[in-house]
Amino acid sequence: GAPPPAAAASAPPDVSTSSRFSQWRLDDVRGWLADDPATRPVLLDARPKPRFDGSVPDPRGFRSGHVPGSLSLPFTELLDPPAEHDPALPGGPWRGATLKSPDDLRGLFAAVLGDSASSAPATLALTCGSGMTAATLALGLDVAGFDSSLALYDGSWTEYAQADDTPVATAALQPPEV
Repeated sequence: GAPPPAAAASAPPDVSTSSRFSQWRLDDVRGWLADDPATRPVLLDARPKPRFDGSVPDPRGFRSGHVPGSLSLPFTELLDPPAEHDPALPGGPWRGATLKSPDDLRGLFAAVLGDSASSAPATLALTCGSGMTAATLALGLDVAGFDSSLALYDGSWTEYAQADDTPVATAALQPPEV
């Protein structure tokens, strides 16, 4: 057969059919909560640490905290701030920020994932406030060279915190470090 046209060869991969990327729904998170913590995927939360900890109110007025057992890696930790920032421009203080180097990203993920980082968990689930900044974690994992399957929970905290039957952890409810 004839080779595909040049334009088709340069098109980005269709992630909707890729086995590496998947979407989680609230029932997936409920199932994750019921799974054995030693064998379930890692759930990384990209929200700022105070929102994850529940030490500040949720900006949308939902319950504060995080999914019990999830880990915090604020998406801003993956970014180098812009050299110059004009506060009059849209995009907030991170407009023009760049992703850290692959080595720096590997170090960040290793610090959060601990032993899991050396063996690259088979699946990492990613969450945030509304499904947007978790995508920054997916990009960072890819640039860092992780070949794990990535599941994005796009309902994220907005959906989870509104459900009456979902447990919430806060920094005050975490077991003390030994």
